[in-house]
Amino acid sequence: MKNLVKKICAALLSSAVVMTAAAFPASAANTGWNLDSTGWWYQNPNGSYERDGWAMIS
Repeated sequence: MKNLVKKICAALLSSAVVMTAAAFPASAANTGWNLDSTGWWYQNPNGSYERDGWAMIS
């Protein structure tokens, strides 16, 4: 019986982690100015970024 309860708790915890991760897309974490091996770049809140042009950023 204890094993069944542990499995159910593990399944519920896993589901909660997955649902929380889905609510916060990875792109939102990098919104704003970022630096990588290529250089500086700006990521918009929707995850997009300028590739071939200029953008007015407040």
